[in-house]
Amino acid sequence: MPIDTVCPFSAPQIKGEFACKLGQEVTRRDGVNVLCQSTDAHRQCCDLYEHLKQVGLPAFDITEASQVPHSVYIKIQYGGLLGLQSLLGNKQQKIDDISMLIERLQACYGTITQVPCRKVQADIVSHKLRHRR
Repeated sequence: MPIDTVCPFSAPQIKGEFACKLGQEVTRRDGVNVLCQSTDAHRQCCDLYEHLKQVGLPAFDITEASQVPHSVYIKIQYGGLLGLQSLLGNKQQKIDDISMLIERLQACYGTITQVPCRKVQADIVSHKLRHRR
């Protein structure tokens, strides 16, 4: 599996809070990553993550990409995916299969760019991060 298929939603998978049937956890010198086993699914996830960032970053009043705290990206991943799952009628606070969620979003809305990510902006902003112990 090439390194360029690192899942954009790796953080919640590594923590074991979300899962994806296409994700494979690997440990490398630079740490743990989740690689996607499908290049097509990887592209769709990357497109969705970019779409969520376009909605999420302005909600935090961030204009420079170099000024984005890591915690904001984590909130975009968690809050964005949970918000999208909620749009489909599932209020559960975990995701059992990210790839299945994306398939359901596409079945409902057509393409990734047609997914109404603006509707989950409040979910992104209000998502509470768990503090390290």
